Amino acid sequence: MTSTQRSKAMYHRRRAALTAKLGGKCVHPGCETTEWLEFHHTDNESRRHWRKMNRWTRIKHYELDAEQGMIELRCHAHHTKVGNNAHKNNKGKDPA
Repeated sequence: MTSTQRSKAMYHRRRAALTAKLGGKCVHPGCETTEWLEFHHTDNESRRHWRKMNRWTRIKHYELDAEQGMIELRCHAHHTKVGNNAHKNNKGKDPA
């Protein structure tokens, strides 16, 4: 196994451990999805510019935010829906 492969494997183990710690499924009521889960910040003020971070910095911030109760798991569909509503609310519009 190359160094790059070991690095990716370690990242995926840390992500899987954090996913399991957060319950392993989407938090949306009635949704039991366990695939395509994404980390969602419950406090919009805690969001950082994730696209500017490498995967190691990002997972470390996710782990720290999870310890403080500021992260939850959402499936892609519910994360997109919540994210779009939060974005609209920040512009002063009502959520759809």
